[in-house]
Amino acid sequence: MSLPSLKPRLTRALLVLVTFCYCTLSFAQKDARQKHFDSLFALRDTSIVLNYLNAEQKKNPNDWWPLYTKAWYLAVDSNILPSQQMLLKAIQLNPNCFKCYVQLGRNEMYWGNTDQALIYLEKGKEIGQNDPYPSIYLGMYYEIVEQSKALALMHYNRAISQDAEYAYGYLARGNYHFNSANYFAAKNDLNKAVALDSQMADAHYLLGQIYTNFDQADLASEHLIKAYLLDSNNANYRLGMAVSLTNSGRHEESLPLYTEFVEAHPDKPFYLCSRASVYYQLENMDAFCEDLRKADQLSKDMPEFRKEFRIDAEMQKTCDKNRASYYFQRGVAAYNRQLYDTALQWYFRCDQLYPKHSFNMSFIGNAYLAMERYDSALAAYQLSFAWQASLYDESIEVGKPPREAETYVAGQKLYVQLYIAECHLRLGNLDSAYRYLEAVRPYLGFQEIPIAGYFYSLESEYYFYAQKPDQALIHINKAIQAEPGNPKHLLLRVFYRLNKPTKKRVYSFKFSLNSFTAPRTGSFMLPMDAVDGNFVLEECLRDCDLAVKLEPSYHYAYLMRAQILQKLNRKSAACADYKLLEKAGYVFSDLSAPCAP
Repeated sequence: MSLPSLKPRLTRALLVLVTFCYCTLSFAQKDARQKHFDSLFALRDTSIVLNYLNAEQKKNPNDWWPLYTKAWYLAVDSNILPSQQMLLKAIQLNPNCFKCYVQLGRNEMYWGNTDQALIYLEKGKEIGQNDPYPSIYLGMYYEIVEQSKALALMHYNRAISQDAEYAYGYLARGNYHFNSANYFAAKNDLNKAVALDSQMADAHYLLGQIYTNFDQADLASEHLIKAYLLDSNNANYRLGMAVSLTNSGRHEESLPLYTEFVEAHPDKPFYLCSRASVYYQLENMDAFCEDLRKADQLSKDMPEFRKEFRIDAEMQKTCDKNRASYYFQRGVAAYNRQLYDTALQWYFRCDQLYPKHSFNMSFIGNAYLAMERYDSALAAYQLSFAWQASLYDESIEVGKPPREAETYVAGQKLYVQLYIAECHLRLGNLDSAYRYLEAVRPYLGFQEIPIAGYFYSLESEYYFYAQKPDQALIHINKAIQAEPGNPKHLLLRVFYRLNKPTKKRVYSFKFSLNSFTAPRTGSFMLPMDAVDGNFVLEECLRDCDLAVKLEPSYHYAYLMRAQILQKLNRKSAACADYKLLEKAGYVFSDLSAPCAP
């Protein structure tokens, strides 16, 4: 069982924007005092901000602006009561302060006095009827309190119609679309907002979430990082930065940020699981398991959380399985890089933590098979086949529906039998190979398990080893028909058409063709004894061309094509393939001699 992807969970957490906490400071007219206050506010130092506002108020006790601005600032810090008192005094000094009424409405919303909040907001709209500011908060009121999307959107549209260059109007409407999961409309509005004001951290943050949903990691990171740089103290932006770093593979840089959240919220299992995912990527499995253990202790009363993160009472067993899954994935990665010895080491570590796992043992067989250690591969596949009784339960355990689990188990059984047949072919045990092929034959028509291509290619090899080349050719044609996009089947057909099987050549065929890796040095010549005129060579050449087209990095196809071209006296084309192989590290001095200057 592997740790479920944290990306959807993190994304949902980051999608939560507290619309009530919009930074409305920029709504105010940008006079000299306001700009100075903006710069002080950016310092995030309460004493400096309040000292400045108190000094402004002292200069002119009848000036409403310091009172309003201080009231707004106190509301940001959730000091609502003194904020209300200052706003009422500011209104006495300036009855036309529509922003004061709007802030009074916002404060009443904070207290839950929604009726009074609407009265204040409507009053602000009445006084500031030509300003988009009141419409923004009326839209928020209807969106959050009344949950009337139509009225909310009407007010957001009104704000934009009143001022088409009003960045916060697009931010508010973009946030509305975002909360409605209309991400394309939200993206358009938010991009317009940042085009009008590149310093809008909220807009960058929301764009980061949208591009995360769209799986556009680079754009998501760009906007999340901008939001963080604009306001590194904002917890949402810091979490967004952590996710951005994680999605970019910069796990070491994201770890301190996640640790901050764990330390700041020690009772929140979500942050522990988030950090656990980073430890997992950094291969620190002890720290990974410790965070999951702590999360398990905290989440016992949170069934939905436990279900999503697959945390259960058998925490240590779960962690061991996750370690095993990690080792298995590392093995697969090494196998894909053709580092078969390394892959085996990871697979064996998985086997120690999660013994008798049929799937892992079959991959051990794959590594041995790629190394042409056929006896070891056969032993591994036989063990895998013997342990398959537990596959159904394991499939159900990781969340597969019963029907899907049944298909998975059936497919695994069939494939392992075909692997066993292949090992017997390599070892020259033709009778044993045929028995396993016959056991699989009844399932060729099972559409949910596409084994026909592999089956027919093995059957064609059986007939080739049995020195029945005509039958071999018939069955490889069936394999190509079943899997027209598999270049290996095409090259098998080339081999069959150019070779007459003898004991010596069957051995060469086993050694080179079935590994499908061209020897790096020495000589490798196709006998071409079976060629009757250039017609066969031309058909083989077409197969090689198609194989190269299907898999441009398939060096074996280039080697075969070069020799066919050489046989057809097409020296320049043959030399082009030889030179390509030499650049890839292959040395065929005897073959490429005709290409020497």
